[in-house]
Amino acid sequence: MNLQRKRPLGITLLALLSLWIGCGGTLIFPIMIFTGGVGQMWDMIGPSFIHSHVLNRIASCLFSLIWFGTYVLYAFIGFGLWKLRKWSLRAVVIVQWLGIVAAVITAIAFAKAQGVLAISVGIFALAPCGAILWYLNQASVRYAFETGGSPSEVSILNALPPPPKPQHSLRTKIAVFVTVGVVAIGVFAGGLFYSVEKMFRSSEPYRSALARAQDSPCIVGELGSPVIEKGMISGSISESRTDGSADMEIPVRGPRGGGELDVSATEAGGTWTTTSLDLIYDAGQIHLLPVASPCQ
Repeated sequence: MNLQRKRPLGITLLALLSLWIGCGGTLIFPIMIFTGGVGQMWDMIGPSFIHSHVLNRIASCLFSLIWFGTYVLYAFIGFGLWKLRKWSLRAVVIVQWLGIVAAVITAIAFAKAQGVLAISVGIFALAPCGAILWYLNQASVRYAFETGGSPSEVSILNALPPPPKPQHSLRTKIAVFVTVGVVAIGVFAGGLFYSVEKMFRSSEPYRSALARAQDSPCIVGELGSPVIEKGMISGSISESRTDGSADMEIPVRGPRGGGELDVSATEAGGTWTTTSLDLIYDAGQIHLLPVASPCQ
């Protein structure tokens, strides 16, 4: 009896995803090399812990080779999954465990500065890896790889017991994956939002702008006292070892109304300087820096 093996839907999706990442990355990576994208990426992380110019160049080359090799590996894994090769199944399992280890290390690194972000990054990375490992351990998936993906091995296939009936329906598995994905994305987005808001509120430009607004007779006269921050802060802030910049929109409110503080600041030598600070509200605009508006 010639049994025909059927590739599980999840394996098909994993194979297509791996081929898309591997083949697409292999084609795009040389363009990133020639345009300097890979070098810029390394310059963001390398000089912070490698101070020797020679070692930095060697590490940069290794970084590029590992990055490119990862794309090639994904392409081979995708081909093996499509052909139901047993080595590709083992490779995917190893990749997921490496992803779990990397997630734990990243979470520990983030935990020193942002505990909530560390938890959200860990869950966001661990959830899909754990879900894939759970799926690959299903009896129907393991059975599909038992013959090594060779359709000519009819005798071996006939000698195997029939594939067990899945304990969970396809609809149930899809629901589990979707639920895990939604929860992981939600936790990651919430943790990222909280961490960004906390970063804004702990920054010197934010504290300085809010203090100036609370001490301004013009703003207190329009909004009342006390003037408090109320709402979601938007904008951007960046810092390096020598300089930085910040542009924020801080919603504020008092007993008689509310508005938005528009803040711009720069950092030089570890010292922040607010270059412009304005309150925008319903009745108009109040300038605090660089030139203060006269109070009406």
